[in-house]
Amino acid sequence: LKNEEDADYIQEIQSVPVALRINKYDELKIVYGDETAFFFDMADHFHSIGKTEKAVSILLNAAEISNGNFAVLKAMGHYFEKWKMWDKAIEIFTDLAQMTQGIQYYRDLAWCFYQAGKYQEAVNTFYSAILLDAQDPAFKATILSEMNAVIVGHKEQLDLKFIPSNLIKPLP
Repeated sequence: LKNEEDADYIQEIQSVPVALRINKYDELKIVYGDETAFFFDMADHFHSIGKTEKAVSILLNAAEISNGNFAVLKAMGHYFEKWKMWDKAIEIFTDLAQMTQGIQYYRDLAWCFYQAGKYQEAVNTFYSAILLDAQDPAFKATILSEMNAVIVGHKEQLDLKFIPSNLIKPLP
């Protein structure tokens, strides 16, 4: 992806002084405002130049124009992770997990908790994912391994009484 040419609107916004970029964004939004990729690219751009509040606002526009599409919300969660905005990422993945009961969203949420240093919540969430009725046993096994990796790294800080002991395994 790094070798791909930037979209025209990225080149356009980068061609104006930083002080004028919000105005330029407003102009570009008239043309590209029906494309979710535009909002993700613009949010990433504004975040990269230190305009974090504007980046968050733009990212929220992507959710609005997609009518809350789950794939768009998931992508937003990953952007917040990338920007180390753990609370916002956790909020999105919590909502997705609760709305869909999708095992992938629980996994994403567990890793957000982990990255935020909330190891107990990460283990709790991994375990919740394991309990879901998922169609892919191999994916469940992956989540079990990930949960055990967190446990191995932070066992002394964790309450594991609620997890059956046969699920807690040392890693090779």
